[in-house]
Amino acid sequence: MEQDVQTQAIGIRKRLGGLIGVRPKIPVRDNFALSVVYTPGVAEPCRQIAEDPERSYEYTWRWNAVGLVGSGPGMLPVLESYAFALKVLAGVDGVPLVVDGERDIVETLRALAPAYGAYWPVGLDAEEGGLIQADLGIPVVSPPNGAGSELADLSVFPGLFRAALDLRLAEVPPRLIDAATRAGEDETLSFAVAPQVAHAVADEAVEAGLARTDVTGEQIARRLRSYLETGRLDPFDECEDWLATGPGPEQARRFHRRLAGALEMRPKLDPRDPARVSGLFNGAGETVAAISESPELTDEFTCRSNMVAVVTDGSAVLGMGDIGAGAALPVMLGKSVLFKTFGGCDAVPICIDADDPGEIVDIVTAIAPTFGGINLEDISAPRCFEIERELQRRLDIFVFHDDQHGTAVITLAALLNAARLAGKSLDELTVTFNGAGAAGIAVSKLLLTAGVEDVILCDRTGAIYDGRDQNMNPAKEEIARTTNRDRVSGGLAEALRGRDVFIGLSVAGAVTPEMVRAMAPDPIIFAMANPVPEIMPSQAYEAGAAAVATGRSDFPNQVNNCLGFPGIFRGALDVKARAIDDPMKLAAAEAIAGLVTDDELRREYFVPSAMDLRVPPAVAAAIAGAAIQSGAARADADPADIALRTRQFLYRGG
Repeated sequence: MEQDVQTQAIGIRKRLGGLIGVRPKIPVRDNFALSVVYTPGVAEPCRQIAEDPERSYEYTWRWNAVGLVGSGPGMLPVLESYAFALKVLAGVDGVPLVVDGERDIVETLRALAPAYGAYWPVGLDAEEGGLIQADLGIPVVSPPNGAGSELADLSVFPGLFRAALDLRLAEVPPRLIDAATRAGEDETLSFAVAPQVAHAVADEAVEAGLARTDVTGEQIARRLRSYLETGRLDPFDECEDWLATGPGPEQARRFHRRLAGALEMRPKLDPRDPARVSGLFNGAGETVAAISESPELTDEFTCRSNMVAVVTDGSAVLGMGDIGAGAALPVMLGKSVLFKTFGGCDAVPICIDADDPGEIVDIVTAIAPTFGGINLEDISAPRCFEIERELQRRLDIFVFHDDQHGTAVITLAALLNAARLAGKSLDELTVTFNGAGAAGIAVSKLLLTAGVEDVILCDRTGAIYDGRDQNMNPAKEEIARTTNRDRVSGGLAEALRGRDVFIGLSVAGAVTPEMVRAMAPDPIIFAMANPVPEIMPSQAYEAGAAAVATGRSDFPNQVNNCLGFPGIFRGALDVKARAIDDPMKLAAAEAIAGLVTDDELRREYFVPSAMDLRVPPAVAAAIAGAAIQSGAARADADPADIALRTRQFLYRGG
């Protein structure tokens, strides 16, 4: 009988691709929701957390997130089981983290702590490894040495974590674990246990003076019982409805406080009774054994094949600059929502509190066994180049810095259509950039690969050319060797004179109407600074522009990365790509551009809308096809099938 249960459990894991995924707390159905979940609305909670890090418990999922930490091959199914049980029994968002490698695990978890409210080491001797004694800023909760069993943990620890998170405990001393054990020891596994344990732990914590909120044990238990009945777990301190106010910072604050993080973990099936929870939990052993014999089965039996790490150090966030890993968490949650909404990818934020690029590389390498792909986000230049290059060298999964390559793909797509509109061919265009950071350099490289032959990049010092010695770094020196063939010097005005295209990834107001008039006839203007462009579209058109794009959703032709990365990751995950190479990026750009037909093409519409649901399936299929053709794919798949599955997700959910 037990063997039948385990066989059934492993069959469920295979059919579902693991037991857990993610779920946005709000549907993104229009540009308004998009702007609140991500940019520009997410900037306000970032600012709040930068001023007071404790506010991350109000504005993000940190109030409800536990990092489930394990080490060694085959641990992911076990961590998934614990995450499944935490969510089902106590509403807690458990995030699996398989941590391998030579780096000290205590230091790794210290750096990852900004995204979590607690850690649960699973299968690790937390006391012997120093995790219990380490000051990580959040509690590390683990059974005492030699105590309990996995099923006993399942009876006790969901309720214990519910209380620890709701009281924002900084530590969970043995007396609280003892209280949890006493409250659950006479119970068989049932949905009544977690509220009972949470109540007892909360009372003990309040009596010991450990609570950092004024919530009572009775309130915690009552809310948890309500969650078990309704499936909803709202924060205690609900603010007014965010829809009651007009757009602006106040609305953004209310939205992010009301949801307390726009993302949550989700079980992939709804267990009907505690016995089924127990059966799925115990089935992990069979799965671990299968993976130990054939490691490639990890992708088949766990969430890994669809799991994406959204990695940041918070050094270049939303125009706010270096605000730190903790303050960047709302952005990473918003990005994860878009991954799921438009690509069906289960993405989770990984916020790394570290300054050294080598340390960031080591940490991401250590946790990489959990993920099928890595998305780097809001990491400043030039460190982002080193981090991406070294990670891609070390890992056997793809690494994609969206600020670089996602921007490059969408910009190329927009330029392909703008050139059609202006009656100009790509190889004849003369292009001037303002902004030579990560995005500017990546976009210029992809344009050169696509066939543009004449590119000039400008930064604050002026035009970049080979041999310039002011304000240079290795990335600028490299791009200088393949651009500005006429060695134009001077400022932006000089670098724009007589040119066909301006691409701005810089600052508001950098371009004047006089500069546009001095360009070639019918110039193309991409003024993508946010929230205020380098030049407003009306000014650019009045000065003679043939086509104008910006980074804003309230103007036509928004160059928005969400047109690219969901489909890029969907296609790359589905063919198990080793890397996302230039042929794949070019194919994605051409797929996006091709969605605007000749009959539709006009100056008000040459870039598809961010809400155009034709885009992700087209991009996913293009990426998959190009990966198979270039040899970057490790799995064979029909791009048409990938497009169909992506389309089915977009319209049916999943």
